Amino acid sequence: MTRLCIISPVAITKQNLKAVLSTTQYKCEYLDTLADYYDLEETDTSPFNVFIIDFTMNENDLFDFLRHVRSKTAKTPVMVLSPVSDRNTIVQVLRQGADDYVLKPFEAGNLLDRLDRIINLYVPDIARMFPQSLVLDLGSVVELELARARRHNYSFSFVRLFFTLIESKDQKPHQELLVNLMQRVFIMLKSQYRKTDLVLAAGGDSFVISLPFTDKEGALTVIRRMIATFEQLKAKFPPQLYFVEIGYASYPDDAADAADLINYVAREKKPISYYKE
Repeated sequence: MTRLCIISPVAITKQNLKAVLSTTQYKCEYLDTLADYYDLEETDTSPFNVFIIDFTMNENDLFDFLRHVRSKTAKTPVMVLSPVSDRNTIVQVLRQGADDYVLKPFEAGNLLDRLDRIINLYVPDIARMFPQSLVLDLGSVVELELARARRHNYSFSFVRLFFTLIESKDQKPHQELLVNLMQRVFIMLKSQYRKTDLVLAAGGDSFVISLPFTDKEGALTVIRRMIATFEQLKAKFPPQLYFVEIGYASYPDDAADAADLINYVAREKKPISYYKE
């Protein structure tokens, strides 16, 4: 699951972000200051996948933070929120290492679209994991399919599989096992679908199957086929080692624009066992 670190001392900003992000698949940690983050960093061994920073601190403190993040990894996206629209400030922040600069007050759909974009900026690792895949920005793919569906008046659905490695005090399976499972599932999915469908690696922990000319009942048929795929893999990949959730959405039944469809999938996802009943 994608883990977000949100740093803001402004109560209304945090409240607005919580309202927007609560319906997504992201796991969020809300902090008040950069000092809180540095303190957390010393004890928290789980890395954050994305940072959202409210630009309310001293400019030098923000730049120091950006350099600190970049000294550890060049591939962790950083989004800066700010009410300052001065072009020189924006350029300077981006040059110091931020991946995006979003003006406050922000609009929910725009923020989610841009968050999805920066998460998918660093795709080479996914491409190496799945060398036969086409790694694209999910929002862009859904927008393209929606444009076609609207123009030619047909249904469009997409299904997303979310993978989570199960860890406990007694059982700590290797991450490589989950990667191997995802690689096998990806190959099997690619072999099962129509030429008009598109199978994508999304965000490093999920797959998306784009299904033009497919309504909700057709999407459920696809999900049942996926479950059969997982049944075939049980012997080599015991299901107690991983957790799979499935979400799906259809146009026009569930939503009419890309952001709402993506959020619907994340909000309504269910464990794979749900679809076996």
